[in-house]
Amino acid sequence: MDRLSSQPSDEIKSRLDIVDVIQEYIQLKKAGANFKAVCPFHNEKTPSFMVSQDKQIWHCFGCGEGGDIFAFVMKMEGMEFPDALRLLAGKAGVELRRRDPELQTKTGKALEILELATKYFQKVLLESKSAESVRSYLTKREVSDLSRDEFKLGYAVEAWDALQNFLKKKGYSDEDILNAGLIIRRTIESGSSAASGFYDRFRDRLMFPIMDAHGRPIGFGGRTLKTDDEVAKYINTPQTLVYDKSRVLYGMDKAKTAIRKAGYAIVVEGYMDVMASHQAGITNVVSSSGTALTEGQLGILKRYCTKLILAFDMDLAGDSATKRGIDSAIAMGFEVKIAMMPKGEDPDELIKKSADGWKQVLKSAKSIMDYYFSTTLHGLDLKKVEDKKKASRGLLPVIKKIPDKVEQTHYLQELARLLKVKEEVLIDALGSVKVERVRTSGKEKLPKAPKVVQSEQNLVSERILGLLLKYPEASGVTVEELEEVYFSPATRELYIAYKDYYNDKGNEEFDFKKFREKLNNKNKDLAEDSARLTLAIEKDFEDFTGDVLKEVSQEIEVLKKRLGAIYLKAELSKIEEKIRQAEDSDNKDDLEKLTSLFNKLSLKLGELLK
Repeated sequence: MDRLSSQPSDEIKSRLDIVDVIQEYIQLKKAGANFKAVCPFHNEKTPSFMVSQDKQIWHCFGCGEGGDIFAFVMKMEGMEFPDALRLLAGKAGVELRRRDPELQTKTGKALEILELATKYFQKVLLESKSAESVRSYLTKREVSDLSRDEFKLGYAVEAWDALQNFLKKKGYSDEDILNAGLIIRRTIESGSSAASGFYDRFRDRLMFPIMDAHGRPIGFGGRTLKTDDEVAKYINTPQTLVYDKSRVLYGMDKAKTAIRKAGYAIVVEGYMDVMASHQAGITNVVSSSGTALTEGQLGILKRYCTKLILAFDMDLAGDSATKRGIDSAIAMGFEVKIAMMPKGEDPDELIKKSADGWKQVLKSAKSIMDYYFSTTLHGLDLKKVEDKKKASRGLLPVIKKIPDKVEQTHYLQELARLLKVKEEVLIDALGSVKVERVRTSGKEKLPKAPKVVQSEQNLVSERILGLLLKYPEASGVTVEELEEVYFSPATRELYIAYKDYYNDKGNEEFDFKKFREKLNNKNKDLAEDSARLTLAIEKDFEDFTGDVLKEVSQEIEVLKKRLGAIYLKAELSKIEEKIRQAEDSDNKDDLEKLTSLFNKLSLKLGELLK
């Protein structure tokens, strides 16, 4: 890793704040001088994931994962280091050597190609005569120049190999371009032989680059402007190394900050809906790109909010795929509301008429259960038994899927009131209702934290070291009394380094940052251990309101005796075994020496435990 690009990685770290980077993925809460969260890498209810802004590290004290910003992005995104380096370099404004062979993973190459294709399509849209009708179309659709540039709209010319030739001139092979999803393989039969070739996937289409949450192009949606019914209105990039439509939300890169600030996301269907809303000043809007919400998309949204407003131009109650998406959102803990669109209008059309009208629709959004009640009961006469039965058949399955029992009871009571039946009757009926259980995919399931078994010696060693590093002024004569051999093999080297630095500087001049920098120059692993151990202490003392130094001094005294006792008892046990062997072999010289040492260490243990 260091050989690959240590200088750029150090520069990236100096420019980026780990808190800002991690907050793009999960919600952090202040915890004393640090930040904490529920760990994104294992299943837990009590937050054990800590981030230190001062040390620029993260560590989960539940599953043991930890490291710097690169380690987090690699773990979160499932990336190799070169791809994490590329991603974070973009955020930090650090320029990398683009064609460095050591950075050329397949993923990285695909991203390079997609970025070049985006710029190519943009240039064609702005400058080509063949794009005149597309520019007129955008003007007609009231897409501003600012929106056009912000969303990086482009145009693919009506040619079989225009993009392919452009990219090949840049040094990319057909296979590289194919892996990015931009060309299609074809086979032309010629007699008994076949000639293979490729052609551009997108031709004569308005191009919408689809970005990931970091603003990198990962795919495209291409819209034809022809009225020919035989031509698909939209075609999209197929699944590739970097593009999975079930895990992408159009506009997420531009909406994520607004979503976090507002506390909710507005989900629409189309690309134009997103752009129109942004032009109207409402920017916490993303698009599911014409598909029902998937679990992967919901997982991305969950990083930023727990509330959703759905603004779809469709019958939500009658669309099974959309209902499954809503069920998944509810099961994942989202509060879901429905924005009731005027019949036959999508957000883009509504905004064109009145931006205030769009804002009012969002303000008047109904909770999903209120929506289901109103659509199910519409047109029913609840005085009639048959209509009551229809109402219960439509609503009980929906009520049963509510994970929160208090909320479920509320809507059962509401339905009982409307149908004028006893709640107990509906409770009995609910028991016999069969619903499709909402299952989360294996990808979204988080594992339990692994059970990490550590020796008592190592646990106590780490605790003492953490306290000494965090509060050197509370150590007193500890460094003189704590022998190096007392510490576990895994911590002994760090204690020796601490002791040397402490004896040189003293508690008044001890500076953890300088100590860690010194360690980092000699042994990066030790530097990381020192940061992790102090973070553990900060986690434990974040809510402490008493005399910290007094508490720490008392704890160090207890741990010092405990650590010494652990070592001495282990040594005495070893000597006992050697004494037995000396007795069996009648080795009087060894027996005398071992007995003397045993008595010496026994006396030392007795003094320690007074």
